[in-house]
Amino acid sequence: PDEVLRHVGRALPHFMVPKFAVQLEQMPLTPNGKIDRKALPDPAEAVARPTGGADGPLSELEQRLVEVCSEVLGLPDFGADDHFFRVGGDSIHAIQVAARLQKYRLLLDIRDIFRFPTVREMAGAVQQSLRIIDQGPVVGEVLLTPVQRWFFEQFVTDRHHHNQAALIYAREGLSEARVRQVFGRLAEHHDALRMTYRESGDGAALQVNEGPEAAGCAMTTIRSAGTDAEAALADVTALADRLQASISLESGPLVQLGLVQTGQGDYLILCIHHLVIDGISWRILLEDFESGYGQAERGEPIVFPDKTDSYRDWAERLQTYSTSESLLSQLPYWAEVESLPYAELAPDLETAETPRYQDAGIVYMELDPAYTEQLLGGVHQAYHTEINDLLCAALAMAFKRWRGLDGILVNVEGHGRESIIEQFNINRTIGWFTSQFPVALAATDADDPAGTIVATKEMLRRIPDRGIGYGILRYLTPPEAREGYELGVDPQVNFNYLGQFESPSEDRRFQVKAMKLGDPKSVMELGRTLSDRMEMPVKINIEGEIRDGRLTLGFGYNRKQYTEAAVKELAEHYRRELSRLIDHCAGTETARHTPSDFRHAELTGDELDELQSLVDAIEE
Repeated sequence: PDEVLRHVGRALPHFMVPKFAVQLEQMPLTPNGKIDRKALPDPAEAVARPTGGADGPLSELEQRLVEVCSEVLGLPDFGADDHFFRVGGDSIHAIQVAARLQKYRLLLDIRDIFRFPTVREMAGAVQQSLRIIDQGPVVGEVLLTPVQRWFFEQFVTDRHHHNQAALIYAREGLSEARVRQVFGRLAEHHDALRMTYRESGDGAALQVNEGPEAAGCAMTTIRSAGTDAEAALADVTALADRLQASISLESGPLVQLGLVQTGQGDYLILCIHHLVIDGISWRILLEDFESGYGQAERGEPIVFPDKTDSYRDWAERLQTYSTSESLLSQLPYWAEVESLPYAELAPDLETAETPRYQDAGIVYMELDPAYTEQLLGGVHQAYHTEINDLLCAALAMAFKRWRGLDGILVNVEGHGRESIIEQFNINRTIGWFTSQFPVALAATDADDPAGTIVATKEMLRRIPDRGIGYGILRYLTPPEAREGYELGVDPQVNFNYLGQFESPSEDRRFQVKAMKLGDPKSVMELGRTLSDRMEMPVKINIEGEIRDGRLTLGFGYNRKQYTEAAVKELAEHYRRELSRLIDHCAGTETARHTPSDFRHAELTGDELDELQSLVDAIEE
């Protein structure tokens, strides 16, 4: 079967190559002599899990790719012929693969992982990294990126107290001197960790990358008097709360460390201002910390993989790109999205006060592990979807059930590391790259899961460049270049799927016990990552991740706008609707294509249905 697909792939464009080929001894027939389609085996079952096998010997490059993909996906049995995305991979995993290949001086465009999702195909797209990226320190003024401009526009109060945090546990203990040594080297290597911020002459925020002399770290060490893990974690929480509020944007450093030593191992608190870090950056930082600490422990020089392009260069390239013809052509699309007549999400409680995080609450929804496993695997074969398609479709249906809304405008966050600039590599660059863009979700008939899935998928596929262009057009493109278009809508619902995080392994030197990347009421062991006095920019903030085999979503809200009972109702609607969508997809016997699967053909839905009817007639 694989040879058949490779042969077809040489003759047809990639979007026309079948995703599966299953070999049968003979076709099952009905009593009337026609093909019994219900008796055909489900091709998705053959590829939904890694096979660990490979058809023929692997080259050295293919072996390296298998090794890296296996590490990133956490699948020891991943094989050269396994489909990267059908065994649980997503766009964030793809970025991690590209980043880890960097240390072998191998270059793989993230887009090529989507085009060639098996190692055998992927190997043909890998190139030797010939471009030399300056490894010297970045020093001087750095332009603000769109998400940073949004930050200074949205928040006025206590801007210094808007952080992300992680908690590392080391059973064998940690050396304070080594931690300081490693983080000093990390701040030298990852330039964005040395940023400071101040007001320019016209009152605008000025971002400055300080030199290597500013690469020291602020660290507080305490000895816990607690006799058990619960008491030790109480000391962790108290110290974390102090650290969270102690960052100075003007003088830095924007990294605060807290070491809590106990009789049962040590805890390391990492508190970093959000202006210089995001979810993917944390993965890079934690990987480098573990590597650097091991080198320091062995008395070796601390050496990290080569830098990729700097955050300063990325900001400058975005500014240049902001007036490009390809970006400006997106203006009609975004103007159309902003003009859609969706109803406002009204609060249940009336208040004249500005919503602030001191009144924030959070409700959690957990998806059953069996459903989570399906969400990561073969369930997407029914409509050729990705995980975000189903997550957003469920969101549309949940709001329909909760408030009777046929449609709602949602602010969706993406990782923001899209390949929009040729010959530019930020796979291992630390910084805040997040993209934000409005998405129009619709569920006109909550009892039609197929219609909602297809409508959501097609709408998401229409979004140019996975949404990164919206923020550039809104915050960087000069008004005179926008050709009369004005962008500036602020949806009242935020949605951010953070991807999968590794579960802490008992046999690892360091265990990431907790991470706090979003809602300040989550993971209270890490303290208040956001100031209580800070403004809340949305009414409902939904953030999700997969950890320990479960999809968990937090529904953040303001208690002066909604009751806890009301938000629990929304979360339960979401759980039911997502489960219903998964059940529907799992029970769909025949995979269905939609127009976005054939972008080059520019088919309408009706035209595709007509073609499918012709194919069905031929098969009969």
